[in-house]
Amino acid sequence: MGRKINDSYVLAKTDLSNLTGGETLKVEWDTVNNGNLHWKDVDESTLEYEPTWYGDRAVGGAGISSDAIQYLSISSAGNGVDFGNLTISSTGSDALSDGSRGIFASLGSVCDNYSTINYVTIGTPSNATDFGDKNVGGSHSGCTSDGSRGVLAGGLMCGSNGNTDAMEYITIATLGNGTDFGNITVSRARPAGANNSTRGLTMGGVTYGPTYYNTIDYHTIQTTGNALNFGDLTVTKSAFGACSNGTRAITLGGEPWTGSSKVIDYVTIATASNATDFGDLSTNRRFMTATSNGTSDRGMVFGGDSVETSSEYVTISTTSNATSGGTLINQGSKTGYTSGD
Repeated sequence: MGRKINDSYVLAKTDLSNLTGGETLKVEWDTVNNGNLHWKDVDESTLEYEPTWYGDRAVGGAGISSDAIQYLSISSAGNGVDFGNLTISSTGSDALSDGSRGIFASLGSVCDNYSTINYVTIGTPSNATDFGDKNVGGSHSGCTSDGSRGVLAGGLMCGSNGNTDAMEYITIATLGNGTDFGNITVSRARPAGANNSTRGLTMGGVTYGPTYYNTIDYHTIQTTGNALNFGDLTVTKSAFGACSNGTRAITLGGEPWTGSSKVIDYVTIATASNATDFGDLSTNRRFMTATSNGTSDRGMVFGGDSVETSSEYVTISTTSNATSGGTLINQGSKTGYTSGD
């Protein structure tokens, strides 16, 4: 829910089933979760908060040889609507946000190393603006954000067989180039990322031969350094979608076509472990992305090879097969999606 102090929203969530009447809420700075202001029950020992990097509007940019951006409502699983255009036509994009500003990184063509970064204001459809350039480059990285800092991990480098173990970060509110963060445990292209308010996961990926990975790494988003091993996915795969509700991260689809292209699995982000089966997509998907509306609990996956204009959704906290969503207005293979308001 949102409450106002001096006309500014303070995000919070409360388990209404536990309220008996007469509870008093106070606000308090939470130094653990990026210094944000949160609502707190006076009888509680911990703050109840809703991460600020989520929202109900999904925004997707680029695709194969495209500069198009579109948006849709996650809660209604709606159809795509034109948003504007990127500054450069690209063969894909990596997307993240702080809930207000959407970042589209790794834009460009193969041998300029996908270095361009753009940004948009998610609530205002318009053309994108230049943000800066990536530190190392590489496309199809695993993206994570804590609402302040965005981290991009791994990726496909110049040439069809190149990949990297580099991680870099940006401060989303401040225009600039990427800065070195550290390294993931295995150099690989096309991993996927998901996060809670402090921890980011980099999952799966491929090195060209090809060798597919089920590796899950984790990093603390505000602390630069090398990633650590978290566990393994249920299958080896790359080029898939991932998202979270702030507690549980799910991965959806991927390549190769055999064995992993419909699989959905999940982990609890705060607890290092192997993934568990969640359900299945309704169709094979690879080279697509996913995003969510956070604690509202809906995750959506968009496009992919042979299914460029379709989407599907799940309730992240409830294991099940996916349900068909709305129709995209343009090609959705290798498009990057993020969410906000």
